Amino acid sequence: MKTKFQEIVCNKQLMRVLEVFLEGGKIDISIPSIKEEVGIRHISYYNIISYLLKMKWIVKSRRVRNRQLYKLNYKNKCVKTLDKFYVGVITQ
Repeated sequence: MKTKFQEIVCNKQLMRVLEVFLEGGKIDISIPSIKEEVGIRHISYYNIISYLLKMKWIVKSRRVRNRQLYKLNYKNKCVKTLDKFYVGVITQ
């Protein structure tokens, strides 16, 4: 049985989507832009977004031209920690 940590870190597609959000910081991101950048299938993407919403790591921010935008939920303690870790890794 996988731990919560293994479930997240060992999922390459999830990590690639998270990286897009972390690179964007507090910017609102749309589904097509993430799918294009990450290059994953439509159904996989929706499963990952659903999971991140359930974990409260991302939140719906607003709609623009019938597109839902999402952003990282910086009120979530895990997101804050992950962001610090990410910044620490890329700045070394």
